[in-house]
Amino acid sequence: MHARYRQDDLARAMGVAFNIPGRALIAPSSGLSESEPPENGCAWRDVSTHEYEEEPVYPEPDEGDRVQQTSPPPHDTEASQGAVPLTPPIAQDLDAQRENAPLPFEGQATLNLGHGEVPGPCEEAEDPEYGRHEDNGAPAAAQLQELRDQQKFIELLKDATLEKSKLDAETIARLRDPPRSLPDLARDPDYCYALRLYMENGHSEKAYRGNRFAAMERDPTLEVPTYEAIERLVADLTGVTPIKTDMCVNSCCAFTGPYKSFENCPFCPEAEPRYRVEGKKRIARRTFDTLPFGPQAQTLYLSRQNATYMKRRKQLTAELITRLQLGIAMEDIEDFYCSSDYLDAVDSGLISDDDFTLMFSDGAQLYESKQSDCWVYIWVVFELGPDKRYKKCNVFPGAVIPGPQKPKNLESFLFPGLYHIAALQREGLKIWDAAEERLFTSFPIIIFATADSPAMAYLNGLVGHHGAQGCRLYCALRGRRKPHGAHYYPAMLKPLNYFERGCDHGDVTFADILGTPPGVSWSEFTAERYEKNLRYVLTSENQTQFARRRLETGIAKPSIFSGLPRNFGSFGRPPRNPALKINSGYKAWEFKYYVFGLLPGLLWALQLPLYHSHFCKLVAGIRVALLLVIPMKYRQRAHNLLLEFVQEFEEMYYQRRVDRLHFVRQSVHSLIHLIPEGLRVGPASLHSQWTLETLIGNLTAEIGSDIHPYANLSSRATQRVQVNALKAMFPEFADSPNTLPAGALDLDSGYVLMHARDQRCRYLDGPDSAALTTFLEGKGVEVGAWRPLIWKWARVRLPNGQIACTAWKECAGEKRGNAVRRSRMVKLKDNRFAEVLYLFPLTVKETNTTFYLAMVSIFSPPDSAICKEAHNILLACRYQGQRSREVVNIKDIQSVIAMVPLPLRKDEAEDPHAEELYSNRFFVVEKLGLDMVWFGREEMMDQDDDEGGEGDD
Repeated sequence: MHARYRQDDLARAMGVAFNIPGRALIAPSSGLSESEPPENGCAWRDVSTHEYEEEPVYPEPDEGDRVQQTSPPPHDTEASQGAVPLTPPIAQDLDAQRENAPLPFEGQATLNLGHGEVPGPCEEAEDPEYGRHEDNGAPAAAQLQELRDQQKFIELLKDATLEKSKLDAETIARLRDPPRSLPDLARDPDYCYALRLYMENGHSEKAYRGNRFAAMERDPTLEVPTYEAIERLVADLTGVTPIKTDMCVNSCCAFTGPYKSFENCPFCPEAEPRYRVEGKKRIARRTFDTLPFGPQAQTLYLSRQNATYMKRRKQLTAELITRLQLGIAMEDIEDFYCSSDYLDAVDSGLISDDDFTLMFSDGAQLYESKQSDCWVYIWVVFELGPDKRYKKCNVFPGAVIPGPQKPKNLESFLFPGLYHIAALQREGLKIWDAAEERLFTSFPIIIFATADSPAMAYLNGLVGHHGAQGCRLYCALRGRRKPHGAHYYPAMLKPLNYFERGCDHGDVTFADILGTPPGVSWSEFTAERYEKNLRYVLTSENQTQFARRRLETGIAKPSIFSGLPRNFGSFGRPPRNPALKINSGYKAWEFKYYVFGLLPGLLWALQLPLYHSHFCKLVAGIRVALLLVIPMKYRQRAHNLLLEFVQEFEEMYYQRRVDRLHFVRQSVHSLIHLIPEGLRVGPASLHSQWTLETLIGNLTAEIGSDIHPYANLSSRATQRVQVNALKAMFPEFADSPNTLPAGALDLDSGYVLMHARDQRCRYLDGPDSAALTTFLEGKGVEVGAWRPLIWKWARVRLPNGQIACTAWKECAGEKRGNAVRRSRMVKLKDNRFAEVLYLFPLTVKETNTTFYLAMVSIFSPPDSAICKEAHNILLACRYQGQRSREVVNIKDIQSVIAMVPLPLRKDEAEDPHAEELYSNRFFVVEKLGLDMVWFGREEMMDQDDDEGGEGDD
């Protein structure tokens, strides 16, 4: 057996002999030198006292060294299972031996002492986030060299200058002295016409040339520039030109940073050459484009209108600070500006009013059926309010990293764009504010670095989600692995009869995970721990030492973002890719609605009450987290429900069984952090991957040809940036505001009454007439013997963008066999639910007052017993038909909902009065995150009426 095992056994026996139950190996409380272990290394403390430090961590044994254990080690007592009592000299000797221990899984020959057959080496899982934080095929000996290359990238970022950023002299001069005025398009109609023609043709060269020819044929005096000329004109006008950088033909790396002078790819087994030779010229075999952010940022302030929009963060921050200074408590978390980390950064001066706050978002694939064949990153400007920052015209592509293979060194591709940001952070970016007519200096700050799951393993430098410390927020929870397994799982409860070295720590509580020392915030505590452990990894002297320290700390390399002079966070944000591991043909929105919208009702009849109630805790917490504006009063309840869900998940499903460790995934663990992170950095929806996924979708739709997809995508990204800049500079070129469809009536406050409309007016009788009479009498209108005569309307657009339809038209369409989208169920502002039968305006001649009304059928109040059992997320109501006719103001309609039949449980179905008690019972499904429905998408007001047919006007 290996020496370190014998040493452990000897120390364990000595601990029992000397009776030292109250001492344990823990992390040092302060100080760190090159020779000291990290926070989860070896030190002494009394295990009876609570400190915010991790349990001892041991280096992984070789698979060949591992002994199958079916019983506790000799002399192990219940009191000593969670700690190994050692005297300090022995601990130091053990650490020295571990310092020179071989790499895990090297498979050294060892002695078999009769404890069973020695298992063979366990191969690393083929997962992009496990083992070497990137499964890029490089040999193990290259790991330490890669760490050193990462340091070189970081050092270069710290000394970044604009002169070395590969920008031409004219662009650099413009960054330091921006234009103060714009061309007057009114004085040059030909110039304006050419620009609009270029934008309206979707940058199609063929369409532009055809329209140009037709226009000049009609009017020979018209001077319209050629397509090549208009491209040059747009580039000169916006100042946005791509930075072209050489890259490996196999997408392994870009020739930047430490690879800048390389003639061959350092990652390809064939050492692919960088250039091809044509005569006396050497031409790069392949390049990629980076779109620098500085010129894009300057265009955002060149028009008065857009410059005013860009002051949203400044205005809201001032209002929020004023309220807090007056002692007014914060009721809602409305945006990132309300987060504790942002307010602390403003208070400390890290972020000023003139700075740019940016979100970096990376990771995408060009085709659904292929894996990560193309990487794209974007910039999202947080100076704009959430109603504008996610619009197509305000999302700026940063670079397109072509495939067909995923990069083996992603940092080399990110380097040109980040180098440009670092140079602007050191020197500052000069911006002319057209609204205030002033020149100011801005320093861009990346407040979020987001990515999907594969990309995040590259960006933050941590081990992947299957690593021993796989939490993306770098909390102290250490994972547990199965015997002879390679993957770690974040189980809080220790399995029964479990003695896997390095993983056999005791049960972990929520206080251990979320707790911080008094007076220290989570961000400060985590950042200090991360920096301390990072220094420990960086001082590794050899590959063996690096592998051990990497395992102990969960840090594979420093993040390239740490090289930026001004950085809001210590490392990347957790991934927000909602479509992870879902079949590519099934959309993320569909999956989200199925799980958090439909499943609570569909599982009502399938799950036992205990398990259904447990699942509803998850749904209740997630629904709150999906809100754009999170009321503070809901935050604590949602947090408590999610903590209960995590704890009960382990108790009900995992049950401390080693064979079920894989039940506990990082997706379950991340729920512990979900609500606290909302308070720390703002609602998760604001920094999710939806924006990037949307941009990739519409850029891909514009490609048109798959012959050269990567070159086409890069070209489309460049044109998108230039057109966005034009729209910011000339608001008249921006997409025209929504115009009302023909015949629509604007009711103000965001309500629009829309066709179809009945061909003639009709009298009301029966319950409908009685309901209208009741409404008018409530408004003080004397009805008398009057018989109502109305015109029916079919649809109304609500302020949130949804379109509510009516039973009048939907039922008519169903009778004709048409496929009808049922959108007539609505939620009213008084939290009641109703079916909209039809809409109609009504004018009272005596007072010359016009009411815009809806005839509705009200559902019964939600079943209180079901609500209580399901933690108020399953609202079961009964349809009451004509018994509940009521007239309401159209502006009382808040949103469109779905009413889905609620299946019967077994005991309900067996009830002899089931038909009377449970018939016509439906459960409510509301649109998740409804207050963010306008983020880059809206329903078409002028869509064709699905029903058509009789009654249309």
